[in-house]
Amino acid sequence: MDLITLKRYTKKACKQIDKSANSEVMDYALISKRMTGSIRSLQKINAKEPYNSLSSVGNIIKKWGKL
Repeated sequence: MDLITLKRYTKKACKQIDKSANSEVMDYALISKRMTGSIRSLQKINAKEPYNSLSSVGNIIKKWGKL
């Protein structure tokens, strides 16, 4: 998968996890499945683009917000 596609997938998965966790009826199996998928995509992102300790977390989040 392309790096940008992985980032978009992860961003969307995180929003869905948040939405599921804030709903009145929690489906723990669905939340767990989405979390597993987002963790795997984050691992693939980290393998393709290792974390640079010189860039702040705020800058990384701003870049991701533009996707």
